[in-house]
Amino acid sequence: PRWGLLAAAGFFFAAALLFPRSLGLLNRAWFRFGLFLNRIVSPIIMGGLFFGAVVPVGWYLRKSGKDLLRLKPDTDAATYWIERNPSGPPPGSLTKQF
Repeated sequence: PRWGLLAAAGFFFAAALLFPRSLGLLNRAWFRFGLFLNRIVSPIIMGGLFFGAVVPVGWYLRKSGKDLLRLKPDTDAATYWIERNPSGPPPGSLTKQF
């Protein structure tokens, strides 16, 4: 075990039990440090996820000609409604929803 780190943890534990107000300034500083890290790390992680996962999937779907959301207009279609089989619950079954 790291004895120095355990001693520091013991010190902060004792300070939190005996003098909790004395750690308020340290708590606020640590919180602000976390907010600062969030402003740097979060955009990097989200950008990596977007450009590493979403963009390649979108390129693949576009190159393969797939339209998962059926957004392309269909001039031959009489309606855009999708038939359900079975058609759904019976009409009188949803009288007491709440």
